[in-house]
Amino acid sequence: MQFLILLLINFIVVELVDRQNIPNQIANFFIRKLTQNKFTFVNLTKPFNCSYCITFWLSFIYMILTNDFGMLPICLSVTYSLVNAILTRTTYYILGLFDRLIEKIFKTLYDYTN
Repeated sequence: MQFLILLLINFIVVELVDRQNIPNQIANFFIRKLTQNKFTFVNLTKPFNCSYCITFWLSFIYMILTNDFGMLPICLSVTYSLVNAILTRTTYYILGLFDRLIEKIFKTLYDYTN
């Protein structure tokens, strides 16, 4: 079960940090509010926009909170952090395939109706 939860944490971090860029959006929102729109863009640096770091630290915090702090969960956490780059590329590839598939379906439907 620990294996699946840590993998789920990895998927969530990839989606929120790499694909949606949530940390930078939150920082830019607060910067706009605090400076009254004088500064509109801030690019965060590590560890706040690094999916490797966030995956490791969230997994580490999860292990502390659930009292499942051992060598195997720590190794899984580090491994998932390192596999994060592969997961990001795979996610982009799968979503690209879905986009092409949906595009072909709509093109076929459009050609069929005309």
